[in-house]
Amino acid sequence: MNKPYVRFLKFSAVGVMNSLIDLAVFTVLTYFQMYYLAAQCISFLCGVLNSYAFNRSWTFQRTGRIDRREFLKFLTLNTTVLLLTSGVLSFLYTQLDLPLLVSKLGSAAAGVCINFAGSRLWVFRLSQDRSGP
Repeated sequence: MNKPYVRFLKFSAVGVMNSLIDLAVFTVLTYFQMYYLAAQCISFLCGVLNSYAFNRSWTFQRTGRIDRREFLKFLTLNTTVLLLTSGVLSFLYTQLDLPLLVSKLGSAAAGVCINFAGSRLWVFRLSQDRSGP
């Protein structure tokens, strides 16, 4: 099962798990009055660490030692996604005056496509991958 749609379904399942971790940590931190953008960074990092572990081994079926270059690509991609989602979060919350958790969910949804495309085409790209981009 090496088809792109199967990978996307696996990526989505991992994404749901990451989002639940991210949202739970964000909710706890903001409940205890942490500034929402600081909470965003910490909660996002918790989701990212989970994401790397599960997407590397399950979604993209990478085994063996962790390649530093691959991990740096992963961090670069996710830092970009963090910056984009933080901008969306801030815009939804401060400019559109949406509730904080609604804004958080909207920002998370905004990062999914870029994260999948970047993971699929750049971070976990295999030279022997014949399933197409």
